[in-house]
Order: sequence, then C-alpha cells, then structure tokens
Amino acid sequence: MMTCLKWMISSSLTLAAIGLAPLHVQAAVPAGEIDQAMWAVFGIIDRNGNGRIEAVELNRYVANVFAAMDTARDGRLTRKEFDGLSLGLLPLAQRHGRMAQYAAARERIWTRWRNRGSATMSRAKFRLGAKNELSKVGARGQFMALTFVEFKQARFVRELTASLR
Repeated sequence: MMTCLKWMISSSLTLAAIGLAPLHVQAAVPAGEIDQAMWAVFGIIDRNGNGRIEAVELNRYVANVFAAMDTARDGRLTRKEFDGLSLGLLPLAQRHGRMAQYAAARERIWTRWRNRGSATMSRAKFRLGAKNELSKVGARGQFMALTFVEFKQARFVRELTASLR
C-alpha cells in the first residue's frame, strides 16, 4: 500500500515537472458568484435604479473607473494601472486561482483599446473603448439604454467573465 502511494506521488510530481499534469487544479468560479458580482456592478452604474444603464450613467461610470485606475493622475493609464480593471471580478479570480486567465483577458482588452505602439492609454481611448463595447445604438445613431442582459454581452465584460469559467 505504501509503495503504491509513493509511486502515485512520485508519478504525479514527475508528470507535473515535465508539464503533463498540473500540480494545482484551478476551479471555475460558480456562475452564481459571477452573476452576483455583475449585478453589483450594474447596480452601481444604474444610479437611478430603473434597470437600464443610460448614457449619462455610462459616461459617469467610465470616468470614475478611469480616475480610480489613473493612480499617477496624469490622464493616461500605464499597463500596470490598467491592471486595476476589475468590474468586481478580480476578487473572484484571486479566490479561485484564475488570475492567469483573468490577466490574459485584461491583456486582450488593453491591446484592443490603446493606441498601437503606445505604452499608455489616454483617457479618451479608454472612454472610447469602453463606450464602444458597452453602447447599444438605435436606428438614428443615438445611444439606447442597456439592460442587464445587454450589459453582460459587452465584449470586454464577456472576456472577463469567461476568464473565470
């Protein structure tokens, strides 16, 4: 029995060492926890509580998120400052061992939103990236209010939540 146990431990460590078996299995975050975090963020954005994110609410939220991440207060985000992008999901990624996946999702968003070749992201580029992905435009080119379901369909929201599954 002891020999069998030693062999299993030795084999697992050997496989992990050569990259064929993980030493730490990362668990997916339960869907209920993700939805709870998303509802909390939606509630923060939806200041008037009508169940829809309106243009003025979206503008205020994007400005506040940028200001919170811009720790240098220079109107530009470095890659390190952009790592503050959380949507309330960062604690879930940390708690469930999904930081590598979460960081990869943030990297894709950073690459898409910033100016090519620039080491920083301006306030305008951040606002444009977030608003483009969160906006639902009506037939006349006007912003239409977003429901919770539509909010969750924004590309960057989908990427961040998918990194937790």
